[in-house]
Amino acid sequence: MGSKLVGVLPELLTYLWLVHRTRVGFNGQPPISGGGEGLTAARSAKFLKGWIMAPNVHPLIRMNGSGPLDWFNQGLAHHGITIAFSDYALDSSGLIEWRT
Repeated sequence: MGSKLVGVLPELLTYLWLVHRTRVGFNGQPPISGGGEGLTAARSAKFLKGWIMAPNVHPLIRMNGSGPLDWFNQGLAHHGITIAFSDYALDSSGLIEWRT
């Protein structure tokens, strides 16, 4: 069947929401208890930062101060969640060169 393409923003928001709910609980319930190092780290996190990393991105994403990432960050700030973007290029040897 394969993976369905839903877009990087919805996928990233889903993962951030799951980790956020792991640390604060859901619908008045306490955070998830037990688990290993990953759950312990998620529960103790003071904030979450999701990164979009790609060689290029739609121009709307890069609109400083007035684009979708800014809107999401404004809406998520009171939850301690932010989204950032970093782009890269591959050099002649195939290694990543970060642009931002």
